[in-house]
Amino acid sequence: MLLAILAVAALAWWLHREGVLLPNLLRLGGAAAAGLLAFRLITTGRPVLALVAAGVGLAWWKWSGRSVTLPPRDRARNQQLAAAAQLLKVRA
Repeated sequence: MLLAILAVAALAWWLHREGVLLPNLLRLGGAAAAGLLAFRLITTGRPVLALVAAGVGLAWWKWSGRSVTLPPRDRARNQQLAAAAQLLKVRA
């Protein structure tokens, strides 16, 4: 279980560095919580409850929609390229 929690923490850190975690915090957090619960239920020998938890996690993922945004550093880079292209009077 500790390895699963560490894997989720590492994934959350990477998503945060990419700028995707905060705009999707509820969606990713709900799916992660349901996934960890399902994993815990599987390891304790309750496969039916694990399937229910996994189903709830999948339903949450589908219901909460997709709101991935462009990471801030990419957005700033695109603005810099557009400004440079405008200055040089070329297409970006």
